Amino acid sequence: MKEILRSIYKSFLFELIPHLSNFFLQRKIILPKFTLTRKLPINYKPEDYKSFEGELIRECNDVTLVRVKNAILNIHQAIVVKNFSVIEESLMHPNIRSQYGLKFLVKSYLKPKNLIHGNQFLLVYNHYAIGYGHWLSDVIPRLYMIRDCINDYKIALPKEYNSFHIKALEPFDIAPDNILYLEADEWCKIDNLTIVSHVGTTCNVKDSILQSVRKFYYDHYKINSLKTVKRRIYVSRSKTPRRFVLNEIEVIELLKKFDFEVIHFQEYEFQEQIRIASETEIMIGLTGSGLNNMMFMPSNSKVLEFKMKGDYHNLHYFGFASGLELDYYYLLCTTVGEDRFNSDFIVDIANLEATITQMIL
Repeated sequence: MKEILRSIYKSFLFELIPHLSNFFLQRKIILPKFTLTRKLPINYKPEDYKSFEGELIRECNDVTLVRVKNAILNIHQAIVVKNFSVIEESLMHPNIRSQYGLKFLVKSYLKPKNLIHGNQFLLVYNHYAIGYGHWLSDVIPRLYMIRDCINDYKIALPKEYNSFHIKALEPFDIAPDNILYLEADEWCKIDNLTIVSHVGTTCNVKDSILQSVRKFYYDHYKINSLKTVKRRIYVSRSKTPRRFVLNEIEVIELLKKFDFEVIHFQEYEFQEQIRIASETEIMIGLTGSGLNNMMFMPSNSKVLEFKMKGDYHNLHYFGFASGLELDYYYLLCTTVGEDRFNSDFIVDIANLEATITQMIL
């Protein structure tokens, strides 16, 4: 009985403290809560419903600016603590709050910290944003929401965010000295910190914002998406560290019969990746960061994703395609391994040919 009461007490405190903390924060809603409704894949089969049900309808919270005085920031995980509570807007998803319990909170106060004074600093990245896909889908929409006042802030980023991350910031015209680079293993205490919450939950961005971000980049790089040259591309992962198509030679042999070219997006500068995507009428690829370049494909283009059978969680590209008004197709593949982040794929060549034939009719 005593253990039960202790558990209830701890649970009560864990829920109560965040609510009390809200009284000490300034929150401004910049986009009211919204509902995402996704259209089914073009080649949808009723027996595959479970593969998509998690993303068909999603309720998303308000997008807010949260101003925090004397905030504690875990730089690596981009988690903010104030008044012995994790600030929800710094989480990738509200459901992960339980991962940052008492032990994390105690550590946040005991760890030595780099003290940062002065400017109004901005937090827009998350734990996964070092990767190309999450940088585009999580960070860029958050920056877009405050594009008109972005230079009122100094953006806090880990030092390793210095590749395509910076290239993707060019259209925002951020002054070079308005980025503060921090050591990833540090904890900081920041006098004035503003958090932009996710535009939806991570990777689940409001449709109109996705489309506006695409136009934002088109306008900056003077891209005409109505050009008559339309490419068919296969996004290969053969030059990445993990998650391959094991029978890719057969896949490419088939795709070349349909005039597809093989693209390794990591070999191109960011602006060139946008240009390639803007000229593409059909993009095919395995679940992975390169497929995020569908963000820059024109509306009514087509995407075919190789999906892992039994993976009911990774619905990012399905949602992206719907939000960008792209025709989404899928091919469920067997894998070597069950880990959705590391397993290698085997593509059914006959099914691939049938799907491509359907796409080009």
